[in-house]
Amino acid sequence: MRPRATPSSTGASWAPRWSDYSRGSHSFGRIFTVDETARTYELVDQIAVPFSGYVSSAQRVGDSNSMLVASGMAKTFAEYDRYGLPIAAYEMEAEKYIYRVCKYEL
Repeated sequence: MRPRATPSSTGASWAPRWSDYSRGSHSFGRIFTVDETARTYELVDQIAVPFSGYVSSAQRVGDSNSMLVASGMAKTFAEYDRYGLPIAAYEMEAEKYIYRVCKYEL
């Protein structure tokens, strides 16, 4: 049986707190600029998302400033605008967790 995604009423506001891989209040979706020639990187932006110590993914959506984030342990995924506010959020009914979500143009 395939997991069923349902809209979430969960907001995008989480209080920062120390956490480990099994518990926490939030994780971050982060965007970096990488200079492969100089072998350096710089943090460009980050947003707080539901906590997941592992099995998560983040994707910049096309040329927009939005970010698609899967918080695998929380069984949620959402697309966030450039200010970190959810455009759409979903919870999945999954036995353990979700691994990755992707958004493609049709």
